[in-house]
Amino acid sequence: MAKTHTMDKVKILLSDQFLKDIDYLFYKSRHLILYILFGFISIFFEFIIKFILLYLTYNFFLNLFFPASMGIMLMYFLNVKYNFNIPKKKRIRSFFYFLIISYFSLILQEILNSNHTLFNALISNSLMQVDNYFIIRLSILFILFSLGYLLHTRISFRDFKRVGVAIYANGVQPVKSIYDKINQYPDFIHVDIVDKTVVDGATENKIYTFEIIKAFWKNKRIETHIMSKDPNRWIDQAILYSDIIYLHYDMDKNFLESVKKIKKNNVIAGLAIHYKTNFEDFKNLIPNFKNLLILAIDKPGHSGQEFQEKTLDLLEKINNINHRINICVDGGVNISNISKINSISVVSGSEVLNSVNPRRKIMSLQTVSRFLS
Repeated sequence: MAKTHTMDKVKILLSDQFLKDIDYLFYKSRHLILYILFGFISIFFEFIIKFILLYLTYNFFLNLFFPASMGIMLMYFLNVKYNFNIPKKKRIRSFFYFLIISYFSLILQEILNSNHTLFNALISNSLMQVDNYFIIRLSILFILFSLGYLLHTRISFRDFKRVGVAIYANGVQPVKSIYDKINQYPDFIHVDIVDKTVVDGATENKIYTFEIIKAFWKNKRIETHIMSKDPNRWIDQAILYSDIIYLHYDMDKNFLESVKKIKKNNVIAGLAIHYKTNFEDFKNLIPNFKNLLILAIDKPGHSGQEFQEKTLDLLEKINNINHRINICVDGGVNISNISKINSISVVSGSEVLNSVNPRRKIMSLQTVSRFLS
């Protein structure tokens, strides 16, 4: 009986759901795990430089700040290369924030290390009645490390590339089945509303699809793309569930009114552009938007198409005139081309949903460009 009981426990531990839960736990913690690993590597590198300098000079500031600066730069490089995939156009700002936060943390540590009066005051505080000096010292370092990680993820590395999964709002795609495939792995959900005014024979949209999507992905960002010559038909309902709504300026004759309507309801209005659109035709609109969607396929509204390389030329032109706009590229994105795409986010549909392991595919898209760029 005992042997049977043990076997049952083993079966539970090796069950498909248990393995999925463990896999997702590592997935959720991936940034922190790598951040800690790179932190140890950087500190070790800093100590090596400091050890060498101690034999060459007794200059206090040089011995303190030069090794620390080298460690900080290595830490940033490792995180940008292998952890947080920051688009090239965002890296200067990211590095600037990283330096400020890192030096703030360094100075704070030095103040606590050198000012024993202040440190003793912390020890004697009623909330920190611990007899072991080193436990308190490690606790303070842990707090500073946690604070640094929090600030870096919220400020320095907030612009890492995100991957969304596309779902059509036509009621044809089984949302529950899609959820079972991808769970919470996407960074956001991209909802496409396509009607017959743009695509002949398009299936009638079922707005209740939004309710189902929101039920499964309660805490995920919902980005809606409306492809219609009469977008106001869908805006009122999409506003209730969307964080961003993308509209085509060349489809809607009342484009500016539609944008105002979206913003009035505290939803972000984004500009949608097809990669074939002449850059000069919409260049003047770009400063009015913080979010831009570029369709990188020949026939929008149809899934499974190839990514068009000319999209990269358009991306370069936009990035050259506006480094602050958040660009999302939709259509044909896959493992082989994502590293070329200089955008803050990408959308993938069939590439993910038709793969053997959709969750692994999302993770590959989220990480592969860090190793190819």
